[in-house]
Amino acid sequence: MAGQHFVLVHGSWHDGGAWDAVSDALRAAGHAANAPTLPGHGPAADRDVGFADYVAAVVAAVRRCGAARVVLVGHSLGGAVVAAAAEQVADALERLVFVAPIVPADGERLIDVIPPESAKIFAAMAAASPDNSLEMPWPVWRERFVGEADLTLAEETFARLCPEPFRPVSEPVAMPGFAALEVPRSYVDCRTDVAFPPGEWHFFPRFFDRLGLCRLIAVEAGHEAMFTAPAALARALIDAARA
Repeated sequence: MAGQHFVLVHGSWHDGGAWDAVSDALRAAGHAANAPTLPGHGPAADRDVGFADYVAAVVAAVRRCGAARVVLVGHSLGGAVVAAAAEQVADALERLVFVAPIVPADGERLIDVIPPESAKIFAAMAAASPDNSLEMPWPVWRERFVGEADLTLAEETFARLCPEPFRPVSEPVAMPGFAALEVPRSYVDCRTDVAFPPGEWHFFPRFFDRLGLCRLIAVEAGHEAMFTAPAALARALIDAARA
């Protein structure tokens, strides 16, 4: 069986390098993988970007794959980005894969689909920052995002994070045709994810239910599975992408 071509879209506070270990595992299994960095991300990036800039970057990354049919993967905030981008590149997609994603409705703001207390903190943090951005607090990273990691891995991955532009999460997301797209979809549920607390605001099944007919794959990991369980996440992506 010929290998597939994965385009991996990161979430908040990351850059494309967050996918390095997963990309290596996918390539070792015979697949192609590339992971673009969204505008406004990285240590020296201009944070003055909007959600449409994210979408344009992902559309360009898919088109750079040429004739290859792409498995387009989005993690966390990246789930919203790939959903919005899919309308523009549906002809090039083999499947959409959502990993612990945020999936807004058309016209919804990302800040409106996160827990209200977090939304208030984010807005205040952005207003107090010099460039309208959000910093990830260490205690939140350690306890909520990489709780299953040892301290060394938690510290190493925290050092790789970058400020998150606030504009993209505070603007309405335009994806009017997403629900009608005839692109197969898969959802990877990170079973020990507590980045959003269990209950009303948790990722699953809230955002899974917004995807319509969808394959469900589970991985025993928290929200940052690309750091804490990259081999398992790569296997889950392969299962999610198979015919």
